[in-house]
Amino acid sequence: MPKATMAACWLTERHPAISHYDVMERPDHKLTRADYYRRRGFEAEQRAGRVTDLRLKQAFKDAAHSWFLLAEQVAWLDRRPRR
Repeated sequence: MPKATMAACWLTERHPAISHYDVMERPDHKLTRADYYRRRGFEAEQRAGRVTDLRLKQAFKDAAHSWFLLAEQVAWLDRRPRR
């Protein structure tokens, strides 16, 4: 399974309403801030899959986790009613 697909699986397991297609492949889709951060997370996971140095691999995985966490936080903020 390609790394991007694996990343999409991880994210869609946590957020069933989000698909890899929605975040990575829809050219007509205007990205939200959360989508942008998820895309960066997918890219970091792809890079982690390509490097062989274990320290770099872990750094990319950590970065991906941080991007996904930021995406969740921004999505939560965007859903809140504005005052």
